[in-house]
Amino acid sequence: LIQCERYDLIMDVYEKIKKENSKYIQPNTITYVTMLKGLCKAQCIDQAFKLYKMIKEEKAFAMKEAIYTTMMCGCYTIGKLNECEEVYNDMISNNVKATEFTYSILAKLYKKTGKYKKSIDLYELLRNKKMDLPFYTSILQTCIKAKQVKKAIEIFESLHKARRSELNKVIYNTIVSGCVYSGHLSSACTFTLWGMEDGIVMVEGIYERVVSNVLTSRAMNVYLKRNYLGLIVRYLAEKGIVINDEVCEKAKKLLNSAQYHKTKYERRKNANY
Repeated sequence: LIQCERYDLIMDVYEKIKKENSKYIQPNTITYVTMLKGLCKAQCIDQAFKLYKMIKEEKAFAMKEAIYTTMMCGCYTIGKLNECEEVYNDMISNNVKATEFTYSILAKLYKKTGKYKKSIDLYELLRNKKMDLPFYTSILQTCIKAKQVKKAIEIFESLHKARRSELNKVIYNTIVSGCVYSGHLSSACTFTLWGMEDGIVMVEGIYERVVSNVLTSRAMNVYLKRNYLGLIVRYLAEKGIVINDEVCEKAKKLLNSAQYHKTKYERRKNANY
């Protein structure tokens, strides 16, 4: 039925199975998960909840995590926050252990619905647990979306300290982009350099935005600009990463200017001797 996209017949099949009430034909977890996935895929969330509640009423049947997470995924797809939390609460109250996947669904849904406080509460709840990287990426994206970039920076720094070797380009893309767009350029440069040290190659466009924003920044002093750009531009050259010619030339001009002033200072110093 699902392969043929006949989602309208799923409930009919369920009713027929229950009506037969045969000991040889009894739905199990796989049966229910398949049916729920089909209804959720068709975005028939009301029908999915109808089936979900029927399953809950079957006291002889032990609900497994897969049923709860299937419903939560369906709620995530169409942005049903309250319904997703209802399923999650059912899961916890029935002493079914939540996994990383369960929490990742919640984190993604909080990002999708812009629930910053709920996202942070979830992060704090799981602070001492080792979650997968998509979970943290969703938390960071929620913070950035809510313009709470300082919190995102705090979380990333903590994550970098504890799990530096595990971080990937996706999480670096997220935090560096967020820092650039919010004007936290020193953090953007610092995290870019951290990634370079660990062999992380971000999306090329991010490097260009970092360099471009540093060049035009009025808040960052010229010495800090030269320090950051010197390291970043050299890395880009070594990796063969190409950025906009105009941006690249402006960066080189600033760095050459720094070298000129350094040479001029040394000449004066030598002349005094």
